[in-house]
Amino acid sequence: MKHKQTSAVDYTDASLRCLRVASAVRAVHVPVANGHRRSQHCLLVPTWLHPSRSRDHLLLILQMRGTESMKREARDRFLHVRLSVAVLALGIAGCAAPDPASDPAALASSPASLSPDQVDAIHRIATTPIEAGRTAGMSIAVVRGTDTLLIEEFGHADLELGVLTPPDAVYEVGSVTKQFTAAAVLLLEEEGRLSLDDPLTKWLPDYPVGDRTISVRRLLDHTSGIMGYTEMEHLWVELAPLDLPRDTLVTLFAAEPFEFEPGTAMTYNNSAYFLAGLVIEAASGMSYEDFVEERLFGAAGMENSRYCHKDELTPNRAKGYEPSDDGLHPAPYLDHQWPYAAGSLCSTVRDLVAWNQALHGDGEGGEILSPESYRLMITPEPLLDGTDLRYAKGLAITDRDGTPRIGHGGGIFGYVSDLRYVPSEDLSIAVLINTAGGASSGGIAGQIEDVVLRELAEPAATPFEGDPAPYEGRYEGPARGQRVTATVAAEDGQLTVDTGGGPTNLSWLGGDEFADGRTLYRFVRRGDSEGAGGEASFDELRMDVVSGHFVLRRLAVPPRADEVRRFESDPLRPAASEEPAFTRPTSQEPASREPAP
Repeated sequence: MKHKQTSAVDYTDASLRCLRVASAVRAVHVPVANGHRRSQHCLLVPTWLHPSRSRDHLLLILQMRGTESMKREARDRFLHVRLSVAVLALGIAGCAAPDPASDPAALASSPASLSPDQVDAIHRIATTPIEAGRTAGMSIAVVRGTDTLLIEEFGHADLELGVLTPPDAVYEVGSVTKQFTAAAVLLLEEEGRLSLDDPLTKWLPDYPVGDRTISVRRLLDHTSGIMGYTEMEHLWVELAPLDLPRDTLVTLFAAEPFEFEPGTAMTYNNSAYFLAGLVIEAASGMSYEDFVEERLFGAAGMENSRYCHKDELTPNRAKGYEPSDDGLHPAPYLDHQWPYAAGSLCSTVRDLVAWNQALHGDGEGGEILSPESYRLMITPEPLLDGTDLRYAKGLAITDRDGTPRIGHGGGIFGYVSDLRYVPSEDLSIAVLINTAGGASSGGIAGQIEDVVLRELAEPAATPFEGDPAPYEGRYEGPARGQRVTATVAAEDGQLTVDTGGGPTNLSWLGGDEFADGRTLYRFVRRGDSEGAGGEASFDELRMDVVSGHFVLRRLAVPPRADEVRRFESDPLRPAASEEPAFTRPTSQEPASREPAP
């Protein structure tokens, strides 16, 4: 479904009239939304902002500021005020008010299927981190089937200029990009222009793989073993702001050793999706940007989405921020040659839920892919040893109380995002936030899901009554370009695991499998190591965090607390579907990430 973009400002004063003040200003008519009605009001702009000027010049200098608050009918409470970042209707004559029934967009955000209490709850979820000063602004969309339950904007798009978040605010969506890249590859396979089983070297013959065979398929499910460039601190910190050719970036990360042999483990990998973008270009004969915009955005009716470019002026674009001890500050510059097919798309919440509808349909596939390709996209494939994964192709597949969720999160300098789909409810939720390191977009999306679906009950944990000794010990292995240590201990029969953020209790799932929230732990005996339980000890700990399946080997030496590697934001214990893959590392700690699939 296509949506018409409208620049709008909410005012409580419906008596705003067209005025002309000498020759210094002229009246410009823009549509104004009050509740669900649209009318025309006039704004005053300097005469030197002539309509013949290019739109980009106008967007650069014309920022509107909102000064009024609105009160919901029957409830004396503050609501956010919408206002436009850009006036696109310069020079339109007349102030006639159109019939709201003739404007479908005027009714698009009617929360007809949500109760007032549900709407209030969602407002509290959104405004709490903004009022606490941890987040600048955000946009939220909730859609069930073809019914829009809620589309709202909160906070600021630009703190310095006092610009509130406008309707159809444009955000950088980070790794939500990956599902578009995966869909593009599958679309090309449908057309016979490539195969998922093609070796990478068919399309990129100079990429050094040694004697390994890496298929296009392994790029999409993060099992290639190629080193992720966002985990290479020596490369990432210094070069991220630079405008480097893509082949130069490939040369830099291709020089790194493989993290594991293809198909033997799974680690979330931005290098792999970078390469997938180059494969799309080679197979299609189009640039990645053009292919996605023409073949995917166009098919889904995503009129306000595009490839992000820092050197382009984008209407309604929200500015990115990061928190510090003294408040929020503008995010640092990131050249978008880096995220590329792994994380360089810009979009709106309205466009993202339109994409969900076009991709998933009613849960059986939509307009973008054939049913066979869609099923392939949302079905995780096992590792070579048969180990099941929870990441498919550009999408993470999780469940809660047996109910599947399909989605992905994202994060990039100044922005975090979450887009999820609940097939059984035909429910889509999109959350876009213009602050990285503040509120969790995945956490907010999960809270909204609970409000809409009335919070599904978690199953009661099954008590573990076995001997904990064989599980105890210290396990270590590669994870995202570094070494991670997990210390498993027991006290009064309760097993705990500590990956650097402090011990947490493990819930027993049966057999030798445990869970800590969404992280799954499976202990494996191979008979080639010894621990606290002697010969009966487990040799391997396999950790599945949705965004990675890490194989950790038992260490013979007892653990020392000061040797345990600390991971900021606990990336090994992910939340629903969030992967800010392009946040900045510090000199003391590994790259800061919010939990992710």
